[in-house]
Amino acid sequence: MTVVVSTLLASMVAYAINRMYWKAKGIVAAIFSLGIMIPVQATLLPLFQGLDRLGIRGGYLGLMLPYITFAMPMTVMILGGFFKALPREIEEAACIDGCNIFNMFFKIILPMIRPGIATSCIFAFLNTWNELLFANTFVDDAKYKTLPVGIMSFVGEHSTNWGIIGAGMVIATLPTVLIYLLLSKQVQESFTVGAVKG
Repeated sequence: MTVVVSTLLASMVAYAINRMYWKAKGIVAAIFSLGIMIPVQATLLPLFQGLDRLGIRGGYLGLMLPYITFAMPMTVMILGGFFKALPREIEEAACIDGCNIFNMFFKIILPMIRPGIATSCIFAFLNTWNELLFANTFVDDAKYKTLPVGIMSFVGEHSTNWGIIGAGMVIATLPTVLIYLLLSKQVQESFTVGAVKG
């Protein structure tokens, strides 16, 4: 959910910042740039208190909201570079053909930046999959605990079960490797976009 929602929202924000003309776009771009600079540890206490007051701490929603929020600034920055590289003639031709903004965005623009979407999805997935601080702090119930928290629970005060920890780390690594293998072609294309002109 974090990968899907953050990529969808961030792609819309990045498109609005880089392809549209409106008054507050500089302020919005600055806010998302600040989001990259704020350390996660500095937000831990305010987030804990805020989620607790809303009554969503300790469940899936209490983890997803911070994950989506912290995934968006980097995704906006990654996709912004791809949107800047697109020629404006494509949008002009789509408007002349009678395409509205939503059809143009979802049917024309998004398919053209697939390498950027694949790259941002991998970054969002890795950051969410390996996240330990929020999951360890916000979740009390064992059924909502994430895999890194589960692996950490095998470390005891007097003894550590290294065999189970090793097996857990292999299992935790497999989805990451599979996702990279599935999206590696798109990621390689994203590194070469704009490298050659003409």
